[in-house]
Amino acid sequence: EEQLGNCVVQGDVRTTQFQMRDEAERNACVFIMAKHQNGAWQRFFETCVIAAPGIYQAHSQVDKSNDKGKQQRRCLLLSSIAIYNADVDLEEWGLKSVKWAVPLV
Repeated sequence: EEQLGNCVVQGDVRTTQFQMRDEAERNACVFIMAKHQNGAWQRFFETCVIAAPGIYQAHSQVDKSNDKGKQQRRCLLLSSIAIYNADVDLEEWGLKSVKWAVPLV
């Protein structure tokens, strides 16, 4: 672990700590980071899942229980042409598989 200003580096993972003046500044920062993360997910899904001419609309991460009761994280993805159930690796930003896709009629 190494400290570089307000940035902590642990191996390949870099984290940054911020000191906010008040709750309004904190809320603004959280909003900006959430918008950035959503944009990154959109680019990921448009590259790895959605076939042209489909256009990304929205996604949601959900937990489902399999037949044995084990919780599994999935992403439900809505495009202009289908709804997808994708198994993604949230740590590595990788697509494991698309479990199913239902065309929008």
